[in-house]
Amino acid sequence: KRMLIGSVLGDGHIHPLGYWSEKHSITQAEYLRWKASLVPQITTDKSFDEGKWVGKDGIIYPQLCFRTRAHSYLYELGNMFYFGEGELRTKIIPSNISDLLDELALAVWFMDDGNTDWGYRNGEKKSPRAEPLCTLHTEGFLLKDVALLCYVLKNKFDLSCKPCPKDSKRDDKWIIRFTSTASRQLVELLGKFSVKCMKYKFDEQAYITR
Repeated sequence: KRMLIGSVLGDGHIHPLGYWSEKHSITQAEYLRWKASLVPQITTDKSFDEGKWVGKDGIIYPQLCFRTRAHSYLYELGNMFYFGEGELRTKIIPSNISDLLDELALAVWFMDDGNTDWGYRNGEKKSPRAEPLCTLHTEGFLLKDVALLCYVLKNKFDLSCKPCPKDSKRDDKWIIRFTSTASRQLVELLGKFSVKCMKYKFDEQAYITR
């Protein structure tokens, strides 16, 4: 259940019919299979399928698709994390998110939508003292929801962060930026949950050698 909460905050999608689906690039197949291993009760021999997606560069990339059977808990999550119907159905942050979010859920969310800037440019570190800077991509949520998430991250995990516009020229897409101190705290707190192909988000050496 904690993994599913992290997933619905991130890349996962809960269908109105009560099943969960998610897609990742082939390079992250290990991560998606790890997620599936935590919900064997709703996984079938037809849950995995191969697909393709077209990148911004116009190149076609292979991806791994996953879909579960319907389950009552997924209906419950769908009712909490979605608003509206049909094409107007959008993700929201429930008011009790503080009760739902724990370290594992946060780690899954960060592996889905988080990024760590280790201070490298063109393979060289800008400064030996450069601290990691973490970001969570929350563009799919309204500002009030992103602000609530920042409040919970600070009050529950002592991770100082704030909503920031993704683009300085627009104010309709918001991301979460962590301070350098909070970024270090985050990678140290959550690294124990990292799957190998996602370790580069929590470990500088893994980032260098990937």
